[in-house]
Amino acid sequence: MNQTISLSSDSVPAARVVHWPRIGLFVGLTFAVTWLLNLGLYLAGGLSAPATGVALVTQMLLPAFFAILLETFVFTSSPLYFKVYRGPARWFTYFYMASTLLLIAGTAAAIAAPGLVNLVATVQTVLVIVGALLIAVVRLFGGRETYAAVGMAGGRFRWWLILGLAMVAYFGLSALLNAVFRLGTFVDHNRQLRGRLVQLRED
Repeated sequence: MNQTISLSSDSVPAARVVHWPRIGLFVGLTFAVTWLLNLGLYLAGGLSAPATGVALVTQMLLPAFFAILLETFVFTSSPLYFKVYRGPARWFTYFYMASTLLLIAGTAAAIAAPGLVNLVATVQTVLVIVGALLIAVVRLFGGRETYAAVGMAGGRFRWWLILGLAMVAYFGLSALLNAVFRLGTFVDHNRQLRGRLVQLRED
């Protein structure tokens, strides 16, 4: 018996379209601000500059910041677009964007005025803690689909586990190879700390 099988357009998965101009805009903005901060660090003394730590932390926030910013205000087809989305996840996304803008400004100020480094570092810590709590609160009151509805579900747990174990294995293997082949420079943190304490006492 012959059977004719007809596939409607709804039953055929749509091909994924890569929006290269959007990707280019995202990468361009992310790299531009990152390089500007790095230029400031270079002019302030390079990696030995007092603001290096806070600058590196701020730079880690930039990819997600520009992704959320573009999805919220530029890409009109995005589920996060501000004229369309009114869900609870926006409380976290707006907090994240505001926090990152504050830290970009704070990092630039700390590079120019090293005396502000401790203040900016404290603000960073507070914002990270508040942001983590906000994620949990929004998820608790918004429900299971709160972040999934806007493409922020975070992926499957098994991938977090696999990637986490891969990172541990990578750094563990790096440390082992460095020890076996005597690569790198040994750093005596205790000696550095004692020297710093002596310096503080003299000051």
